[in-house]
Amino acid sequence: MTPTRTEPTRGPPTRTIPEPLRGAPPRPTPADLARQVRDVVADLPRFLTAPLLRGWHLTWGATPAEVADPMPGDDLFPRAQYRSTRAITIAAPPQEVWPWLVQVGCLRAGWYSDDLLDNLAHPSARKIVPGLQDLQVGRWLPMAPTPSVTSAFTVDSFETPRWMLWRTPSSTWAWRLVPLPDGATRLVTRLHAVYDWRSASTVLWLPLMEFGDFPMMRRMLRGIRERAEAERRGRGKRIGHRHPPGVVRPEPAGDPRTATGAHQPAARADPAPPRLEAAGTDQAPTSVSKSMSAAASLPAVSAPPWAARRVRKDWAELCAPTPHPSVFDPAVVAGLPEPVRRYLTHAIAPGTPLWQSVEVSMVGHIKIGAWRPFTATQVVAPRSLGYIWAADARLFGIPVIGYDRLSGGTGEMRWRLLDLVPVVSTDGPDMARSAAGRLASEIALIPTAFGGATWTGGEGPDTAVASWGAGEEQERVELHLGPAGQLRSVLMQRWGNPDGGAFGRYPFGVTVDGERTDAGVTLPADVRAGWWRGTDRQDAGEFFRARITKVTFR
Repeated sequence: MTPTRTEPTRGPPTRTIPEPLRGAPPRPTPADLARQVRDVVADLPRFLTAPLLRGWHLTWGATPAEVADPMPGDDLFPRAQYRSTRAITIAAPPQEVWPWLVQVGCLRAGWYSDDLLDNLAHPSARKIVPGLQDLQVGRWLPMAPTPSVTSAFTVDSFETPRWMLWRTPSSTWAWRLVPLPDGATRLVTRLHAVYDWRSASTVLWLPLMEFGDFPMMRRMLRGIRERAEAERRGRGKRIGHRHPPGVVRPEPAGDPRTATGAHQPAARADPAPPRLEAAGTDQAPTSVSKSMSAAASLPAVSAPPWAARRVRKDWAELCAPTPHPSVFDPAVVAGLPEPVRRYLTHAIAPGTPLWQSVEVSMVGHIKIGAWRPFTATQVVAPRSLGYIWAADARLFGIPVIGYDRLSGGTGEMRWRLLDLVPVVSTDGPDMARSAAGRLASEIALIPTAFGGATWTGGEGPDTAVASWGAGEEQERVELHLGPAGQLRSVLMQRWGNPDGGAFGRYPFGVTVDGERTDAGVTLPADVRAGWWRGTDRQDAGEFFRARITKVTFR
């Protein structure tokens, strides 16, 4: 790539470089058009509600630190009315993400977004196009078939593969690629736009920004992630895991505009030691020393998922890393009843740090009348007597966003349609007692916190019992085991009102349909939960089915 300046220009772009001749992009097939129509229809609620959710989507996916960090072009339009900072984590290193940004543009490689709207229905490229990798200052990145100074972004400056800045006369669009210790990339993008009320074009520009920017930027970021990760998988390479959008990434050294060595391809770093934040594997860590090294480098979560932003302080406290955790020694549990020993030695590999908090991501279905899809992130910290389950479900395709929690002694449920209209808003003593039961049943997600419970044998030879103190209450859960200690189900009498009647203790349980091993800890991978477990009403009482997709111990 051609060397360029490292400082953004102060005035308008002084030169543009025409696009080199190349073949036309592929014409859309009927299947392409059908998919693109589906994408636009799926994004329609986001287009319509974007102005109402402005305060949320302007920082979608970004942490507070990322929003506050300086980026190239920040000072070019200090009075910009539209300011967004968004981010996503990609399981590929920066030098493998960079080419996807270099080749963007209408009738180039596309924008990886709603092709029907921004690429004349031509499918965005799913491969890196060598003929579009000649990035130069002044290059036009068209937003329309006939580019001009107002209908194309101009490449203002860049440093391969760390950052780049695009400009129009009234906006800047900056990108930063931050390497993560596990070889992944934190991709951060910032858009500043000025609404010039003296210009007639603002009448068109403003609704495009206010209604269209977020849905299409969201799809673009996900499109880049999908393509970069697929390209990496195609070459047989793997990255251990992907951070959720709330994880603080390592801070870059200094302002990216003043870094040395600009415009030179970054050398591939030596592989980082294995992290304890795994994406799901059937193998335990290869050595205790590697596990402890990874634990020492694990970052803390500074921001919760958007659904739990109202309890961000509680989230941060529950996610706080365990200070200097001891490691598991089977001799510690030698005096416990045989079923308890069998479970704990199956669930925790020798030498594994005894973390007290876990963050899990999951996908699944929840029964709200009918079965509805959801995605969720949850933090569980039994020793701190707390959990928060933050989720985004779909009701007739419309998002219902909210959380269930027990933190600071308060049990609460808060759910909103489109994050605006309250659907469920519940708290109080009964909610707190029910939440305490749920917390006790979720020892299965973090067996390394076993020291906070009192353990006894159950009525049968394959039953272990854990009792947890929650205020003045004792929550007792039965763990039903397989011959090797694998967890089959969790049963308890949980406080609640499953039929909408009087509160009391009713049969509740979780069935484990599969396991996964992450960083020396074996925990459920596929679960089903509901009321009336062990009775003839069990099938009707089931309301939750989920698969764990990511696990982070802290």
